[in-house]
Amino acid sequence: MSRNSNEDFDDILMKIAKQIYGKVVVDALGKDLGFMPADTARYNDENAQQGGSYMGTLNMLRKWRQGQKKAKQREILKAALEKNGFEEMAEEYLSADDVGQDTKHTTAALAGQGASSRYQERSTNREVTKKEIVKLSKLLPDGKYSELCGILGFEYNYIKKIKKNNFMDSTAAFEELLHEWKDKAGSIEDLDAALKEAELGGLVSAYKN
Repeated sequence: MSRNSNEDFDDILMKIAKQIYGKVVVDALGKDLGFMPADTARYNDENAQQGGSYMGTLNMLRKWRQGQKKAKQREILKAALEKNGFEEMAEEYLSADDVGQDTKHTTAALAGQGASSRYQERSTNREVTKKEIVKLSKLLPDGKYSELCGILGFEYNYIKKIKKNNFMDSTAAFEELLHEWKDKAGSIEDLDAALKEAELGGLVSAYKN
């Protein structure tokens, strides 16, 4: 049995909660775990009230756990994380021997529900220009790097990897990720929405001037 099988499941939930950023991500994961929009809104509000804390997300996961059979908890959560783009996190914390082929069936079932994930269809608005990407990268506060990248749909471990590759320079890392995001058809409308989601609405006009 792997290390994750012996680790206290509540500790795992806490580690996962600390790595889930942004209202859109929490909403999507919560929906896949069976929560109504009003429920996820309440947990997001709890995060916001504590200055961007993870406690709202953790309480959501704990509430979800209470209604699950112990034998199925890891399998269901692993499938939900994978569906929302957190494959590496799911593998790191939930790759116990007892989470096997059944996870594939759970993932398929979640997909069949038609629940939206972080990777929503992009709008047809105009593309962000290279000049705008460079300027926004310089304006972005270092403390908002991971949160904004998470809202834009990047996995937490990948966000950390890119920053490490750029010698922990969040400006250079964000510029690289933003170019990658743009190449996947991200529009300026989507970027503005993400900035507002991260409580960076003041940058919406600033990076375009």
